[in-house]
Amino acid sequence: MIELVKAIFYVMNGSEYIEDITTDFDDSIIDDSEKIRQQALLEFNNNLIDDIKYYMDVYKMTENQAIKFRVR
Repeated sequence: MIELVKAIFYVMNGSEYIEDITTDFDDSIIDDSEKIRQQALLEFNNNLIDDIKYYMDVYKMTENQAIKFRVR
């Protein structure tokens, strides 16, 4: 990854990047968006969550965004 960053810098600027580059990898799990959508739809259809929570889970909206989206 560091070499990729250096290569991009070189292509964009025509000179080598000589400062330190660090990467920090977290150990979070990648979300399976299709599984999240299916679970949220199941919960919504069974009246376990409302449409606001559905939008928040599926579309990664904040509560305020979901409320505004709902009003449309």
